[in-house]
Amino acid sequence: MTKPPPQGGSSTTSPADDDASLGAVEAHLRAFHADYSPAPDWQARVLASVRAQDAATPRRARWWWLTAPALAAAALLALLWPRAPAPRPRQLAMTVLQRAEPTRGAAVHLGDELRLRLTGDGAERALWVYRGRDELVVSCPGSSSCAADDTSLAATFKATTVGEYTAIALWSATPIPAPTGALDDALAAAARAGAQVQRQSFPVD
Repeated sequence: MTKPPPQGGSSTTSPADDDASLGAVEAHLRAFHADYSPAPDWQARVLASVRAQDAATPRRARWWWLTAPALAAAALLALLWPRAPAPRPRQLAMTVLQRAEPTRGAAVHLGDELRLRLTGDGAERALWVYRGRDELVVSCPGSSSCAADDTSLAATFKATTVGEYTAIALWSATPIPAPTGALDDALAAAARAGAQVQRQSFPVD
């Protein structure tokens, strides 16, 4: 009595047939691998391409990554480093604080109270007022009518005598000699000390 064939209706195969089928599969796989394998000199070709590309790139572009951190650090320091304040302009200004007669216009008249103020940077500052060429009316610092702060020096006085007045503002890096004698002598001494001068003349009537 013969055995019935396996379910599915297919016939049995011999071991020899199985070996032949496996051999055919392995042969196909080896052929597929050979078709998709790189050429034996693929490494040399890649290195040659990299060298050619590097030679064609400008040196400046190749080394940008070395200079970029330094540039970034410099930009950060420029933002964080405290900047020196801009120098204040040197200026002399005169204001009439109180008029003896309010209806007499903008000119300075006898009895008016004036304020002179100089502003601007300078290690040393001074403010003088002369009537004519010889009479010293105000000298700052050194007078009770003077007021000073870090950026300005001011003086107030009353015009008690008619005449031609000259206000002198001085700035210097070194001490300014106190005014003695005539206006021209005082200015000459200040010039020898390296002082810079602004002057403003005005009549009092």
